[in-house]
Amino acid sequence: MTIEDIILDRDRRGISKLRPFVPTDFCDRAAQLILDHPGTAIIITGFYILDAGVVETDGPPGAVSIGNALENLGYDVVYVTDQHGMAIMEGTKSAGSRVVDFPITTTPPAKPLPTTC
Repeated sequence: MTIEDIILDRDRRGISKLRPFVPTDFCDRAAQLILDHPGTAIIITGFYILDAGVVETDGPPGAVSIGNALENLGYDVVYVTDQHGMAIMEGTKSAGSRVVDFPITTTPPAKPLPTTC
């Protein structure tokens, strides 16, 4: 069993349907891409859940875990979130990383995508 198999083993969001369209070793390739391009890593997180009126609870801690690993590899880590995610990111990030507040604008909501192509 490969790492890719393990990741997609308990898929509940339909992501595994993309498997035929990506390389079989997509995790190794992603890891190598990261290692081949040291410097600054920008991690975007903190999706606001409109119905709940709060920021997501799984994305920010996962983002910090990835950020901590990248910092251990020598990366400068920058998290990008909006006003709703700032407190959780400031409270969970490492001292060596930083958080950028991405402004919320008054643009109209996106139109839904058509259900057929």
